[in-house]
Amino acid sequence: MERHENLPIDTDWFLDRIKMRDLSMNRTARLMGIDPGNLCRMLHGQSAIALSLVEPLADILGVDVATIVRKATRARETKRKTG
Repeated sequence: MERHENLPIDTDWFLDRIKMRDLSMNRTARLMGIDPGNLCRMLHGQSAIALSLVEPLADILGVDVATIVRKATRARETKRKTG
């Protein structure tokens, strides 16, 4: 998996959504079929969210794919607008 530093992602939104669904990071990762460490790195911007995982993550979090994409790129868009 390609490693990045500080990818723009709305980490708080993802973590809140996981909590709202009464899930843990470990359970979410297992439902996605990935290692919990990989999910943690993705949701903290240390690695990119693989395209193949966007739809399963959307299904688990109860949102549409567009929301996942938007939340995964939110910080980058905010920086462009303000900076």
